[in-house]
Amino acid sequence: ADIVLVRVTLDGGAIGLGEAAPSIVAGASGPGSGEDRNNVFNGLRCAVPALLGMDAGDPVTIASALQESSPGCSSARAALEMAIEDAFSREAGISCRSLSGEAEASLRTDWTIPTGDIDHARISATRIAAAGFGTIKVKVGDGDIEQDVSRLEAIVRAAPGCKLIADGNGGFDADDAIALIEELSGRGVTLDLLEQPVPGEDLDALARVTEAIETTVCADEAVRSVADVERVIRSRAAGAINVKVMKSGLCVARAMARKAREGGLGLMIGGMVESILAMTVSAHLASGMGGFRWIDLDTPFFIGDHPFTGGFTAEGDLLELPHGPGHGVELVGELAGWRCWQELDDSGGGKEGIR
Repeated sequence: ADIVLVRVTLDGGAIGLGEAAPSIVAGASGPGSGEDRNNVFNGLRCAVPALLGMDAGDPVTIASALQESSPGCSSARAALEMAIEDAFSREAGISCRSLSGEAEASLRTDWTIPTGDIDHARISATRIAAAGFGTIKVKVGDGDIEQDVSRLEAIVRAAPGCKLIADGNGGFDADDAIALIEELSGRGVTLDLLEQPVPGEDLDALARVTEAIETTVCADEAVRSVADVERVIRSRAAGAINVKVMKSGLCVARAMARKAREGGLGLMIGGMVESILAMTVSAHLASGMGGFRWIDLDTPFFIGDHPFTGGFTAEGDLLELPHGPGHGVELVGELAGWRCWQELDDSGGGKEGIR
């Protein structure tokens, strides 16, 4: 994954780290618009001048300034917010979790099975259940419905004690999404959640699926802002939303979660392809706010090589968060093996080199 690391230093000397994980679905200009490393660097150049001299303890004003100065790159805004909150929390001697609340000390995450054949699904489910995970998330919508149904049925047989989440990533139309649930029901397979079955921009199709099935439908790519959440509530398009800081930034993510609660929607916390740094920040948010029923913070399990130490620890599906100041993730050693670096100066310019 092309991850961009951001480091912020406050006037008092406190240093914070943030991470941008650009993704094809992270773009702020609309579903599927996407981001890449160049978008992130450009977003950072635009945002840095607007932040100089601001109060690090005023996240709402910071988020507003970032939205105005760098509206086209949500992951760059998220990285800067992470780094600022990390530095502020370290300086204050508090955990980043306390900036979101003190609701829960630990979380239980799912483990994701990507698209593949039936044997892969069965073998993966057996291993996941044996590792102590109670929820399995399965990517669907990449082939025919019969293949998806057979994979999910095989997973149920291999891990009968696990709950199931099916993530369509917008790969179905409404008819196929409804047909999937009906076919699963006929085979005795029950989903705990159906995540973004139809394209994110098609709210009418999402509402149609929600109305037609009993399974809770979760909006993911369809929600990037508080206004998006309000539209989902008004149209009754989903029963839950997936909050991802890379889609919106930290401050807006908290506001989206609060608005969803007000509208009676369930909450899921997820991510793109972030490392332990951003996933720990997301865990702090969900743990602090509380009330997140679905936890999808497993991407660090798939990243074997990274320049960090610390962050949440896992025993089976149970995530324990760091209790020290900041988010609890440290940069270790030199960034050997990372493609490039870019250090932004006070004017938003930069110098580039090889790590």
